[in-house]
Amino acid sequence: MVLVCLLFIIFIYDLNEAVSGVAGLQSVDDLCIIPESLGAQGIPELQTAITEPSAYLARWRLTLSPANSSIEVFKNNGLRVPAFTVSAGSILIPQSDF
Repeated sequence: MVLVCLLFIIFIYDLNEAVSGVAGLQSVDDLCIIPESLGAQGIPELQTAITEPSAYLARWRLTLSPANSSIEVFKNNGLRVPAFTVSAGSILIPQSDF
């Protein structure tokens, strides 16, 4: 069991480094990607940040779980964000609003 855990840590250790141009927060096998720009300007940054880890995951033959992934949109002060979709390869990541 220890070997399995060690191998998993080796696989995901560089995952946070695979994300550039955004803030990436990692906890075990979870990754939170926060674009540096607000509103509509952050959407392309977010898509780019999702694409980069997808290539990393594909290289290591790992996959994203759409059931456990989501885009969280936080709005305050009436900030309007246009409707958008973000995908990781062929996986469409669901969106929820806060």
